Amino acid sequence: MTVEAQSLSIGTEPAIRITLFSDVKERTKLIPLKNGVNRIRKRVKIRGRVFRFCIENVNGDPMSINKGMEIRIEEDYD
Repeated sequence: MTVEAQSLSIGTEPAIRITLFSDVKERTKLIPLKNGVNRIRKRVKIRGRVFRFCIENVNGDPMSINKGMEIRIEEDYD
């Protein structure tokens, strides 16, 4: 996904947190961003039949998602 971010305070950089929740586990990745357009490609491994996906703005800085995100799922038949 492509995110455009801008920091409102001088000493801090914008950041987002991606969290995946499944039946059993929770995985979190904190991604620092630069001012301007950022391309994000992260791999998060998690197991389970059902999961929830959450994107959070950590610092409250203005941010917009320019290009949509792509979610790839590898399934294991059991």
